[in-house]
Amino acid sequence: MTTLAQRAALPSSQPSPVAVWFVKCFLILLPFASAWASTITIAGLPPVRLLVVALVVAALAARPKIEVVSQVLIAVGMFWVAMGLFLMKSPEGLKEILGVVVGLLTMISVTLVGHGLSWIILMCRAWLGGVIIAIIPGFYEIATGKHMPNYRLGAAEWVRKSATDIASFMVNPNLFAYFITAGMVALIVGWQLEKGWLKWTYVVVALMVPPVTWFTGSRLCVAACVVLLAWMCVRSRVLMTLAAVGACAGAAVVVTTGMVPALIAAYNTFVENLSSNSGQTRLHLYQNAGWMFVDTKGVGIGPGRYARDVADAPWRTYGAVDPHNGFTEVFVGYGLMVGVVLVALALATLIATLRRAGGHPGHIETVLLQAVGVSLVICPILALANSSYLKAPVVWCQMATIALWCQYLLAPGLVPRRSARYAIDGTQRLPRRRRVLARALSTSQV
Repeated sequence: MTTLAQRAALPSSQPSPVAVWFVKCFLILLPFASAWASTITIAGLPPVRLLVVALVVAALAARPKIEVVSQVLIAVGMFWVAMGLFLMKSPEGLKEILGVVVGLLTMISVTLVGHGLSWIILMCRAWLGGVIIAIIPGFYEIATGKHMPNYRLGAAEWVRKSATDIASFMVNPNLFAYFITAGMVALIVGWQLEKGWLKWTYVVVALMVPPVTWFTGSRLCVAACVVLLAWMCVRSRVLMTLAAVGACAGAAVVVTTGMVPALIAAYNTFVENLSSNSGQTRLHLYQNAGWMFVDTKGVGIGPGRYARDVADAPWRTYGAVDPHNGFTEVFVGYGLMVGVVLVALALATLIATLRRAGGHPGHIETVLLQAVGVSLVICPILALANSSYLKAPVVWCQMATIALWCQYLLAPGLVPRRSARYAIDGTQRLPRRRRVLARALSTSQV
């Protein structure tokens, strides 16, 4: 009879090369397919849904290893879906739950197979291709002032004709801004890991994202881009120097040309826009969400119910029914318990990232730790950027990328042993507070 160790060494337990090859092919298409989801359907489904099904089948056929990240995602996902089914009250709720299931399967399938640096690089290249393809129509819109035929489908005709915010082929300007901003994080990671001409391709495309995002009109995504630009400057002395010189030159131009009054006027206009119908609508949507949460005592109204129940809420929303808030979709739709679990998981990841970053990690680990930390910092900003959060495949592609980074960082060879922080010259020592206590106990026993 073979032991467990012997069974693990059998050829049948090794990953299937053919299945792994298929997973890599599907992974390359994932970012672009996520962006393409709002453009076309196949048999009534967005192409990315069918891609995820194929991705899951290929990942399972590859005889994967279920590591910590996959285990956590499976456990949290089962709890999340169970609560959603318990609270479900309408077909819209079932449709949203299925979207969550597909999104979670995207994350799980990626972490089941992606256990090495090559997977990180592959995902970065996939984002590079997706962002380039999405940005090209955006440049066309900026240059010509003409939008794609599907621009703002579902909006009033006068809105479609008068709106100037670009959306590429993604219908919604906010969703387009979300996609390229989320992709910018992966582009920065690729810039730090790649070499040669591809390295500089990442830099050029990443620096294109903020100005293109500006033309989408998404102020929240622009704010996230500022954070990402600051991160790029931290990672490069050249960019830091250029940013400092540019800031000084810009300040000198503003002062010498008398642009200060114009900037003050622009700021006042920005503040005034916050109290416009658009700003008031967002505020009332958030207030109604708080009212629904309290009205159900934190249990949750059920998935997919916000658009229907907001009509009975106290604050007027001027025809807007989408939550425009990822936290609303989770806490109000699925209840306090699911929301707390997800927020606690994010905070635990962020705290673990900060602790690991203080231990002098290597170059690759440092880049990925910073990528996870920065992603978690801007996620609350991006969660407010689009009209819907859980329904957008782009969100799940972003989360799958973060999960892939976490999977690499939790590899056994990278996780430092707890006692290693107390090692001096190869000798394991107790921390200072324990040495003092041990000395005191030994003295008392004399």
